[in-house]
Amino acid sequence: MSEQSAVILSQDRNPSPAQETLFAQLLRGLERRGELAVTVVPHLYDLVPEGPSVQRLRSISGDLIVLGWLYPRSSYWVLDAHGVRGRLGRTMSMAEEDADEPASSGRGKRALPDRTLWCFDLRADDRPEAYLAAIERIVSRRLGLPLVLGEAIAGQDSGAVAVLGESTRPRWYPVLDFDRCNNCLECLNFCLFGVYGLDAAGAITVEQPDACRPGCPACARVCPQAAIMFPQHNDPAIAGDPKASLAGLKLDLSQLLSGISPSDVAAAERERAAAQAKEKKPGPQIDEKKGSSCPADSDSRPDSGTRATDRLDWLVDGVDELGL
Repeated sequence: MSEQSAVILSQDRNPSPAQETLFAQLLRGLERRGELAVTVVPHLYDLVPEGPSVQRLRSISGDLIVLGWLYPRSSYWVLDAHGVRGRLGRTMSMAEEDADEPASSGRGKRALPDRTLWCFDLRADDRPEAYLAAIERIVSRRLGLPLVLGEAIAGQDSGAVAVLGESTRPRWYPVLDFDRCNNCLECLNFCLFGVYGLDAAGAITVEQPDACRPGCPACARVCPQAAIMFPQHNDPAIAGDPKASLAGLKLDLSQLLSGISPSDVAAAERERAAAQAKEKKPGPQIDEKKGSSCPADSDSRPDSGTRATDRLDWLVDGVDELGL
């Protein structure tokens, strides 16, 4: 028997009954193939850098098939952020029909390992047979085996399945697309929370991912190259849909950047967020027991004499309320 092909099956955070059914059927079909080594992990976006799931992913040196609940572009760059790299393979979840034709991904012209990462979006089709057939084509070509569609859901259990019961929590952090990023550093200049930094070569990096404010995608909106994703955002343009990103974010930015520099846009975006937060913040509320207004709900903006940390907290609270 040739070397097994590695398959990563990612769980969803809060699966619907239909998603649970699809997941169970996929797992059943995958474990019946002896040429597959299947690993079940929590939601791909929630994995922590040194956790057992990421360690397992890093230990795989060959081609990798990943089935998750994210756009393929998002999955690919989430893997990249964890040090799991290779060429991006074309799958049924992408625009191209060919399931395993490698897509060119230079990761900012940096060298990549000689292997392919096939990323499937499990939201693209509710039929397990579609994914199993696509995986069958990939494995058949890789191992030089005859293509026998349908066998993936029949026969005796023979595949290897490892379920990693890692405890995770929902995470929120930016994911960088280095094929688009031109290292303009606008995200570094824009972010208030110290999320971004520079590596030893002076290239932008997500230095403190968990410092990001949950629900805030503002840096993705001001990136001139639409290179920043938040995979769990409900806007496809921000979550990693390539077509939506180009048609949505870059169109907006072409209008915003007309006649002004990106740094000015970033500053204006912060000021606008603060102004909107002040408008939306409710006025003083009366505590019925004390008969006085509650200071915590005051509409007053911190004055120039207020401590810098207090002013920053006020701005952070305002950005959170925007629901960006």
